[in-house]
Amino acid sequence: PERMLKFYEALEVKLEKKLVKKGGDVYQGQLDQIGIEIYHIKKTEKTASPNCSMKLAVKDLAKIMTRLKELTFVPVIMDQEILSDGKASIVLDPEGDSIELIEFNQAAN
Repeated sequence: PERMLKFYEALEVKLEKKLVKKGGDVYQGQLDQIGIEIYHIKKTEKTASPNCSMKLAVKDLAKIMTRLKELTFVPVIMDQEILSDGKASIVLDPEGDSIELIEFNQAAN
């Protein structure tokens, strides 16, 4: 889960490894008031994973995008487009899921 951990650390999520008796590794963290858990389970069979998409509000999009671009394995789909209520970027996490990062204008909050 090394790439996934680096990806969320770039989003300023502090992740801690938790001890579990069965299964794989579990990492827990917090992004403002949203809890983030990453489960790393070793699969014995190849199965198609469902795609998902998330939207996360961030405080400093430019700073976060700089960190994500330093991680050479994070594809940037849309880079800091100006919207009516702020600016947004779309990246793919290490598992290929779409993550939209949006920094709202102060008046939009």
